[in-house]
Amino acid sequence: MENYQESRHGKWSEEEDEMLREAVKVYGEKHWNSISTVVCGRSPIQCLHRWTKILKPGLVKGTWTEEEDLALKEWVIENGPAKWSVCSKHIQGRSGKQCRERWFNNLDPSIKKGRWAKEEDKIIFDMFKRDGPKWSLIATVLPGRTENSIKNRFYSTIRKVKNAEEKYKKVEETKSYIDDIELSKNALVLEKFIEDTLKISKINHENTFDFKKAGEVINKWIITENGLVYA
Repeated sequence: MENYQESRHGKWSEEEDEMLREAVKVYGEKHWNSISTVVCGRSPIQCLHRWTKILKPGLVKGTWTEEEDLALKEWVIENGPAKWSVCSKHIQGRSGKQCRERWFNNLDPSIKKGRWAKEEDKIIFDMFKRDGPKWSLIATVLPGRTENSIKNRFYSTIRKVKNAEEKYKKVEETKSYIDDIELSKNALVLEKFIEDTLKISKINHENTFDFKKAGEVINKWIITENGLVYA
């Protein structure tokens, strides 16, 4: 099937969907090259995917039922995890893509659903740095982990790190604010101490130091772990 290079991307309009429905009525569900000439700007592949995944009548979306899961398991037991387009014909309303994703992301007994190890996280982030978001590639070196679970693990970890950084930033800002307040308090305390010390030197007009008066002033100060505190 030819894939036109000059195809339009982005959200499909209602007019395009209607043109696709009419074209499928005329040409059937196999002649996508001809159908794409009717839906101007959309490639045969785009028309195929739009029809089979979104517009095809009878297509079922949402939660899988127990009966559907059982039918899918029986198919895989008899035919192996392959030929999903054929498999979909045995599960009414489900596409081949839905069958494949349901098996590999949920029903495959080899799926590993336990806690993530640090080694697994390291592999995910190292490979992401090197290859980008190629989840299927990463899954090949993490037995039991699905593409979807790896992608979810990556983005959930990113969110946790981001939230932790924001909380740390808020704590640091609060701490800095408290430090500023303490510095202001200490400055006032120091100013008061100097003021009272100067008073001591002026208590006796004859310039003889009055220890009794000085003691009354000094006793107002308490020495703590944080320094001098005015009582």
